[in-house]
Amino acid sequence: MTVRESIAAELAAMHRALAPAAGAVTFRVDAAEEPAGTVALIHVYNAYDCKGTEAEVTGLLQGAKLPWRIVWH
Repeated sequence: MTVRESIAAELAAMHRALAPAAGAVTFRVDAAEEPAGTVALIHVYNAYDCKGTEAEVTGLLQGAKLPWRIVWH
């Protein structure tokens, strides 16, 4: 498996991990290249409670192989 395929597989796994939290809140998971390497961007739409959503995302993404950060929309 190439590095690109490995990153794509991890992004897909992160998206599946976030699926239980989806409903009114929706997620999109993308990769971005930063100086330190690849990071997953978790785009969050329609979140009413940002701290609660962030805590839920943190719990669901425990064990993720890529570092990640949330982008609020």
